[in-house]
Amino acid sequence: MDWQTGDAAIREISTGTNRRLTNKGSWAESPEFALDLKWAPDSRRIVYQWGTQEGRYELRVLEIANPTPRVLYRARKYKEEYIEPLDWSPDGIFILMGTYRIENLRPSWVISQLDLISVADGSAKNLKFQTEARSDNPKPSGFVFSPDGKYIAYDIPVENRDEDRDIFLLPAEGGKEVPLVAHPARDTVIDWMPDGEGLLFGSDRTGTNDMWFIRIAEGKPLGTPQLIKTNVGRIK
Repeated sequence: MDWQTGDAAIREISTGTNRRLTNKGSWAESPEFALDLKWAPDSRRIVYQWGTQEGRYELRVLEIANPTPRVLYRARKYKEEYIEPLDWSPDGIFILMGTYRIENLRPSWVISQLDLISVADGSAKNLKFQTEARSDNPKPSGFVFSPDGKYIAYDIPVENRDEDRDIFLLPAEGGKEVPLVAHPARDTVIDWMPDGEGLLFGSDRTGTNDMWFIRIAEGKPLGTPQLIKTNVGRIK
């Protein structure tokens, strides 16, 4: 997001310059804004959240080469729902979207539902209703599709353990989530290995912020986590 105007923007690494992809005008002209930009797997498209002047949130998609925004999905309830793009499916056909209830003009960060949104027509397929509110800071995070598109990994706070989080797998076709990493520590999703055979995650279980690996087979953990690198810092 370009905070000078609220537009969606990209930074050209080769030239060190910023380029706005939308052109809504100044804040004085319009209070609308873009947030949570996510690249498509083909690097040609971006999905993002758009806050409208009336207070309704939308998912929009645009092509980098021809940045004309297309409204993909609108929150159903005016000023009551906050929607966020979480990840693209590896084939670029769907976008994983989280919906949060708005309470006292702010998102509650308890996901009321997870949906797959069709990039072709904006239709929604529900994967899961409310994520469990397990702490005072209940926001789940780290949502990433497996390379084969069959599973979605995410982490969620653990009840009565300050800042600690556990990691789960959710089938992309829907169904019950599977506990992947359960430990009295702050375990957070980093990303899948390119071959899809396991997941990298961050953990402070040794007293430092380290990188770990858990092997996965058919949507279930295989063996115990392996320490990959120590003192990598807090990734998120």
